[in-house]
Amino acid sequence: MSLFTAYLRLLLFFAAALVGVQVPGFVDQYGQSLEARYEESGRSLAAFQRDADRYFDGDMARLIAHYRESDDPVFQDGGGGIHALHERHRELDEALNAFRQGLPHAYWQALVAPAADVREQAWRSYSYVIKLSPTAIALGAGVGMLVALIGEALARSCYGLACLLRRRTGTAQ
Repeated sequence: MSLFTAYLRLLLFFAAALVGVQVPGFVDQYGQSLEARYEESGRSLAAFQRDADRYFDGDMARLIAHYRESDDPVFQDGGGGIHALHERHRELDEALNAFRQGLPHAYWQALVAPAADVREQAWRSYSYVIKLSPTAIALGAGVGMLVALIGEALARSCYGLACLLRRRTGTAQ
């Protein structure tokens, strides 16, 4: 039985290490998607920003208010669209700035608190490649070791609990 558990432990470590090695690649992909969406939102907003620069000293809020206060319902609706573009660009800017604050922030954002649509798009387009950077190797080994230790602790706990229950039922008879 010990040979089987040794192979099971090794398999658990190997599977967890392979998953851990994927994480840096995914975080990188998320960052690239975030940056691409930010740049695209900036291009979408550029013509309106030029109008704000020309007529309202660069104040986008005044341009949006001007559109919304127009008597023309098309312009009023356009103000809502410009506002949505402006807000999206601002949200992406905040997310990108947070992502760029260093590895811990990048990993936290991509894995725990992402821009949901960006993470979903990154996940859909992610290709499972092993990027053997020092970070990926360390993370893979760390995740593998952590999962193997947790698995070992659970197995030993279950075995100990089973032995305890067997002793108790054996002494009660």
